[in-house]
Amino acid sequence: MEQIFSVPITGGPETFVANGHDPVVSPDGRYLAYLIWTQITNWPEGVVVVNRLTGAVSTWQYSTNVPDINTISWSPDSAGLLLTPTSW
Repeated sequence: MEQIFSVPITGGPETFVANGHDPVVSPDGRYLAYLIWTQITNWPEGVVVVNRLTGAVSTWQYSTNVPDINTISWSPDSAGLLLTPTSW
């Protein structure tokens, strides 16, 4: 299982953030998005977005009938995510 940790830029101890991979912070610094894996197949199964100010978490599952998500990135205004699929 992959995990996401936070480390202060100035150094110091790491802090566990979440189970997941490929984290990206929104351009305005307000949100953290990352991919989550299934326990059985070890393939991506969804996208998690955390509001870093409120701690609110949203999770989006996606169909297993489409290619897996390879990477995620934020729109310049932090209002949306771009999901790049792997090829079949």
